[in-house]
Amino acid sequence: MKIELSPLTEQHFFDNFDCGENTVNNFLKNESLWEKAENLTNIYIFHKDFEVVAYSALYSCHFRYRNSTLNKEFRYPGICIGQLGVDKRYKGKGLGKLLIQHAISISHSIRNNIGCRIIYVEALKNAKKYWISNNFEEIEPKKKTQFKMVFDININ
Repeated sequence: MKIELSPLTEQHFFDNFDCGENTVNNFLKNESLWEKAENLTNIYIFHKDFEVVAYSALYSCHFRYRNSTLNKEFRYPGICIGQLGVDKRYKGKGLGKLLIQHAISISHSIRNNIGCRIIYVEALKNAKKYWISNNFEEIEPKKKTQFKMVFDININ
């Protein structure tokens, strides 16, 4: 069976999912289905025979950000990648990058109907280089272990 991309449903299973980061694992196992049912977050997964092997959690957001060209602060609407994880058994196969590209595609689709300028992520310290390698720019540290990062869909 090949690996497929789809929205998360109750038919998928993820008890064995382990990306090596407890907060990402725990969100999938304990909160994802509830947040999806409440229309707070949409969860997209790569699965093999209904077993989740990678996922991203997307929701709408906005934040205030200084536009350096205009030297003015604006409210930038967009989507947030609240979580992104790839099971250790599937790391290095490009699934994380494909989930990021999927989020970019969704952001382009959204902005055809409403304002959408950025993709936002709060990157964990050990994943900061990964996000930078995927064209995300650090805008400010949130705390010592997290960094606010954006992907500007007008530029990228």
